[in-house]
Amino acid sequence: MTTANRADVFAVAYKFRTLGRCVIPSGGGDKYKKAQIKWSPFQKRLSTEAELQNWQKKLNPSVWAMITGKVSGCFIVDNDSSREATEMMDLVGLKPHTRTPRGGSHYCIKQPDFPVKTMVDIMPHVDIRGEGGYANFVGGTPDGAYEILQYPTDDSLIPFESLPLFLQERIKAESQTPVKVSSSADEDQPHSNVTGLGDRIVKQAVGKAKEGTRNATGFDLACQLRDNRITQADASPLMLQYANAVRDLPSDNGKQSPYTEKEALESLASAYRRAPREPCTTAERTHMYNASGQDEYEAKGDKNGTHIRTTSLQNEVRDLSRFEGLSKRVRLWVEDTTGWWETRELDSDLNIRGSRDKENRKKILQRLREQGVIEQHPKINKQYRFINTRVTSLEFKTASNTGILPLRWPMGIERYVNLFSGNIAVVAGSPNSGKTALLLNLIHLNQDTFPIYYFCSEMGAVELRNRLDQFPGMSIEDWKFQAKERASAFADIIEPDCVNIIDYLEMTTELYEVNTHLTAISRKLGTGLALVALQKKQGATFGRGQEFGLEKPKLYLSMDRGKLQIVKGKSWAVKNVDPHGLEVGFKIAGGCQFEITRAWDWVKP
Repeated sequence: MTTANRADVFAVAYKFRTLGRCVIPSGGGDKYKKAQIKWSPFQKRLSTEAELQNWQKKLNPSVWAMITGKVSGCFIVDNDSSREATEMMDLVGLKPHTRTPRGGSHYCIKQPDFPVKTMVDIMPHVDIRGEGGYANFVGGTPDGAYEILQYPTDDSLIPFESLPLFLQERIKAESQTPVKVSSSADEDQPHSNVTGLGDRIVKQAVGKAKEGTRNATGFDLACQLRDNRITQADASPLMLQYANAVRDLPSDNGKQSPYTEKEALESLASAYRRAPREPCTTAERTHMYNASGQDEYEAKGDKNGTHIRTTSLQNEVRDLSRFEGLSKRVRLWVEDTTGWWETRELDSDLNIRGSRDKENRKKILQRLREQGVIEQHPKINKQYRFINTRVTSLEFKTASNTGILPLRWPMGIERYVNLFSGNIAVVAGSPNSGKTALLLNLIHLNQDTFPIYYFCSEMGAVELRNRLDQFPGMSIEDWKFQAKERASAFADIIEPDCVNIIDYLEMTTELYEVNTHLTAISRKLGTGLALVALQKKQGATFGRGQEFGLEKPKLYLSMDRGKLQIVKGKSWAVKNVDPHGLEVGFKIAGGCQFEITRAWDWVKP
């Protein structure tokens, strides 16, 4: 969703807080990224809902930001429109949570078991927002509005182990040094420490250039500045310093043409378009070109000249992509297994045949073992199993009843059963029992409280209007819900975070799959709700699919002409009143008004 309306912006910020993320008012400064409060206390504790409401009332901010790190349970990979980073993330199947006004993207990563630093240019145009950082996520700036692509629910946070291995290793290595938590209330941009380091690298480069490699050394210098995590902005004056120092030296081909500042900055831009590598000084790197004109380098290690690596950048990126692609495929295959499996099954299913791919597969399985994702059979060689540790923490001590949806029902069903965000309710009704009238009444009672979408499989626009015109005191303009015609595959069109009414879910074959359909709908709801109508036989308790449809719903109603029964009510609205088996008699007056003819009571066996 995109939004710039400040009331809508606050609603999104408030939702982030209900998801356990620490949010603060932002939007200050020239770049609209400066916090409007002193935010250092919130690096250690969550902002409260009361604080959010107070900030909204006093500041009415146009932009809100999320504190990153342990306090929010996640950090952010901030991709400032880097095509290489986007392709790398797409390659392993990762999708962003937020789109920024200038076309960048934020990926919310689940906090690993170590503190992640806030750092700049972990690869070109990619920053990490970790401890001591924050990032805007909603609101509008002169460049446009932030767009929420998916909310950072616990389920949607990207596991650290799912990141490309290249990024995992970089983040781990950079986070080894102690994390300094900022006490500043300035912008969320981390700063590079270039004092001394850049000057030393430039001095080495100038000395190397005097050997007749002025232009090649200039490019190598740019690579070294990048590899040592110096931002491109901070590297620019260092490149100009180099250009001035070597201006009158002969070029690599011996000509006496000056080395211009433009050439230096072009080399810098070229270097920063590539991912950083492990740094080594210019004096330790021999730059060369191969026959096709691709740049290569040979990095030398100890004083005895021990060879470390000689490779082309293009091949390095290709190999990385190949490895990452296989790693993602192996991980997905493993997570879909149960019990013990053999490597030959893995190789067969993923078509792993060549010696190179099998060697990569071996490395990938070793990594998965080290990460605790799989274990090797203690007795049988080449057998493994997936260690499924996925659980959701239930913070019951801090939970409250404020999460109960204030949904109103005809005949007061809400007095007996509570419903919560993400729940499904089922109304199983026999023909002409009043299912549609019940659902339209539910819309009438709740359309001022919730956004409602009504998916209808058996009425056209004219018939629906005729039904709505029967409600007394309501003109057609008074109805605020969205009506859609749909007969199948409802999970594909569910509106997250809204009330979705499905009238009705047709089950003609394979009735036992009713729970599969309900589960698919449930997964798309977010903080919303689904009310699903099913057909049933007159006098039967359950709808199509019988008891198979009873598992997922938190409320299951059975409806015949003149009576309605609560078959299942998972959350009791009154402590000592079990709603199971409660039944009420009714009649429908004027085609739409429910009138109770027999009070709620338990059905006698």
